[in-house]
Amino acid sequence: MDIRKIAGIAVVIVVLLVAGYALADEESTQILEEARAALNRAEFEKAAQLMSEVYRLEKDTEEAGNALYWEAFARYRLQRHVERKRAVELLKLQQKEFALAKTAHEGEALLARLYAEMAERGEIEGIQQIERMSDEDAQREETRIQALHALMQMDPDKAVPILEKIVLDESRGSTEMRRNALFILCRVDDERSEDILIDMVHTTTDAQMLSELVMCLSMKSSDRALDAIISLFEKSDDNRVTDEALFAIGRHGGDRAFEILAGIARDPGRNTEERTQALYGLTQTGRDADVAAISMEILESADDPEMMEMALFSLSRLESEVPDQVFMDLVNNPNADDDMRAQALHFASRRNDLSLDFLMGVYNKANSGDLKMQVCHVIAQMDDSEESLDALINIARKETDPEIQQNMLHWIGQRDNEKAADYLLEVINQE
Repeated sequence: MDIRKIAGIAVVIVVLLVAGYALADEESTQILEEARAALNRAEFEKAAQLMSEVYRLEKDTEEAGNALYWEAFARYRLQRHVERKRAVELLKLQQKEFALAKTAHEGEALLARLYAEMAERGEIEGIQQIERMSDEDAQREETRIQALHALMQMDPDKAVPILEKIVLDESRGSTEMRRNALFILCRVDDERSEDILIDMVHTTTDAQMLSELVMCLSMKSSDRALDAIISLFEKSDDNRVTDEALFAIGRHGGDRAFEILAGIARDPGRNTEERTQALYGLTQTGRDADVAAISMEILESADDPEMMEMALFSLSRLESEVPDQVFMDLVNNPNADDDMRAQALHFASRRNDLSLDFLMGVYNKANSGDLKMQVCHVIAQMDDSEESLDALINIARKETDPEIQQNMLHWIGQRDNEKAADYLLEVINQE
């Protein structure tokens, strides 16, 4: 045969192959878009079928591995036993044939979730796989943690020793891995988990871990747990840890915890940071009347603005009627610090409805911009009545402070009201 004819036939074959690949690629792209749209509409059965077709068309590419994941995800969401079993098969295939696919990470996590559900139903494969994933260092950390969650539900006796190794040995995983293991241990209500948490107080150096550790210990009601929190507070030089420890002492509760925090809050020899955090921790003890008395004592005797602010904040978190009277007395006291009066007004307005006449009375007698601004803000947050809008407009017309004027225009502009629009137009025409 003529060499030129052979070359010509070869060219035609190449062109046909390229065209075929292009058509297949176009078809695959179209089906993939339809599948994604079906997922977004929660049409999981349709999405699973379409993703299966994408896998068939893209069998030799990485996209096939991604299609396996999304088909498995869709079948999982159908929440039918036969579909979940099919999802497991798809994800196992992805792990075996497409371990480098972009969704391989998500696929492994979903497979762990499926095994966990199987284990909960007593299926042998699920139980075996969860035990393997929980105790296999080579697993991705997210997958292993998910497996440990499931194992804890199935068999705490097997899970706790694994968790102990993770949280006590900083070389066994990332900080995130250890934090997740700590979170699981926090939910175990027995002496074994408490022993592990207390051991961590003496072995952990990471400040973030220690902060979370003291919160875990605060959920334990024993004196041993409280001793560990107090020990950590006394020895740590990290402000974040000591702050969390003071809060945790309050959350732990009990007479001893209350006395420790009250002593710190009342002690002028302590630094302000410790005293304010101790006072905040007291709000977690449930002894509202006693906390109110300590807060009022600080308001009357302290000259540290930070302590006074925390005393007001602490009062705002109590459910008794005492704070309401304290706030109103402070707002009405012209000799009190205007910043404190402004904060008291803020807390009072959040706890009770204040009358417009009262607020205008406070505004007219105020000498500081902060107190005036707080009054205006409270009025702006009232209902959309004509009276409150009239009050805002009247203040805006008389006020000379540029910052207050600017905020008044903003608050008036938020009212969907013809009178508000007329006033804004008036301001525009003045300019």
